[in-house]
Amino acid sequence: MTGLLQPEDLTGDQLHLVRGGARLSGGRTDIVFSTREPEHQRRILARLAQVDDLDALRLFMSLPLQYPVSVDALSAEQRTILRRVPAGSVTLSGAFATRVLDHAVDVRAVVVRSPRWRPGLRLAGRFLGAAPTVLILPSSAHVPPTEIWEAAVTGVGVWVDEPDGLHELVPVGRFRPEVIKPAMWRFEERAYGAWLRSGPEPPVGSGACERRYASGSEGSYRTR
Repeated sequence: MTGLLQPEDLTGDQLHLVRGGARLSGGRTDIVFSTREPEHQRRILARLAQVDDLDALRLFMSLPLQYPVSVDALSAEQRTILRRVPAGSVTLSGAFATRVLDHAVDVRAVVVRSPRWRPGLRLAGRFLGAAPTVLILPSSAHVPPTEIWEAAVTGVGVWVDEPDGLHELVPVGRFRPEVIKPAMWRFEERAYGAWLRSGPEPPVGSGACERRYASGSEGSYRTR
């Protein structure tokens, strides 16, 4: 059986690997995403990085993108939040507010690289509601045959890092979003912020990325 996400799906000039960029439920691991270039460039011009205030994101989700809304139509709580949102996220014109902030990234996958089966599966399970999730194990890792079903049932994909590349042991299950929407947007924003702070990393699949994350090191995503 072939999973919905394959190792080659995590390569490409438009994809970025951020080590430690996925943060959720007290867990932290790697994330692969593409940027939405129009929004990314807009934020550069606006000098706006990540926006991870949950109240602000909840407000933004109630405002249509690029459509003016009467401030008087907002609740008192929403108007209070509106006064503190970062510059570059909303424009104000007279009695109207227009949300200009959009999602900056599209998450492709959360990737957990672990030397051991059980701790890796436990960490991967924390991210299942946020993105397709893959556990990458070294070929030397012991995976009890009586326990492999746990990954299949939960939807965690398991890939083994062999000398000739990544091999699928358990296919990635169908992604079923469980994280409530404002929290999901914050998840994306934190990954975006980590990418901005990290340099950013070379695109996944680029020669620079492959050299930096060589075989056997954390963050290696070689394909067959």
